[in-house]
Amino acid sequence: MDIRRKMKDKDSINLFTESKVTIHNLIKQGCMVSIVTSNSRQLVEAVLKSYDIRTSYIVADISLTGKTKELKKLVIESGVGQTFTIYIGDEVRDIQAAKKARVKSGAVSWGYAHLDKLALSDPDFIFKKFSDILRLND
Repeated sequence: MDIRRKMKDKDSINLFTESKVTIHNLIKQGCMVSIVTSNSRQLVEAVLKSYDIRTSYIVADISLTGKTKELKKLVIESGVGQTFTIYIGDEVRDIQAAKKARVKSGAVSWGYAHLDKLALSDPDFIFKKFSDILRLND
C-alpha cells in the first residue's frame, strides 16, 4: 500500500509505544509540544484523541514544501522564539525546513528516512530512541 494513502486512515496509524509517554513527559517538563505536518488536521486530531495526547498547536494540511513558512509562523504565534524551538522529523526535508526557519532540528531513527541519510542533512540532534528527546532539557 502506498504510504501517503495509508496516512489518510487513522486506523492504519499505530504510534510507537514510547511516543505517548514521551509527549506527556515533555509536557510535564514544561515544553510546548506542537505538530507541523502535511497530514490532514482531521487525521492528526483523530489520532491524538485516540491516544489521549494534547498538543499546544497543530499545523496541518500543509504542502510538503511549505513547512518552513509554517514553522516561522508557529515560532511567532507561540511566543517561544527560535532559540527554544526544535523541529523533530523523519525526513530530510524536515531538517531542511528547520534550518531555513532558523530553528534547531532533530532527526529520528525510527521514521520514514534512514538515519544515515538524515545525518547527511546535518541535524542539530539525532535521536536514536524516544528517551533521547527527553534529555533535551538536561
